[in-house]
Amino acid sequence: YNKVYNTFFEKKDYFSFDIVEQYNNYQMAAIGEEVIDVPGIGFVEAMSCGCVFMGKNDPMYKDMGMKPNMHYVAYKNYKDLKKKIKYYQSHQKELEKISHNGVKFVKDNFNKKKVSTDLFNYIKNNV
Repeated sequence: YNKVYNTFFEKKDYFSFDIVEQYNNYQMAAIGEEVIDVPGIGFVEAMSCGCVFMGKNDPMYKDMGMKPNMHYVAYKNYKDLKKKIKYYQSHQKELEKISHNGVKFVKDNFNKKKVSTDLFNYIKNNV
């Protein structure tokens, strides 16, 4: 029990590794959605490092402007995720293209200027 507690809950363990280095060691990252069914922040971190995001097939990603097999790889269930991982392991050119598109998407849509402008416009038009 203590090992599980130390691994998952203590802040010192979270800050004991370099997440960018971890993402740079892999080509794909399956990032689970949060309990409230919103994307886990790791998807942006992974994509910005060139790691292809593997996310569930959900309209929330489309609402952000992301397209499956262009910016990320969408899966239906864990069996489908396993199948797609195996597929892209042997289709490196396709994976590299998705990686490139994902990095560009993050740079274009999640930079400070774009996010602040979008937030300001949302508040202006909805409050």
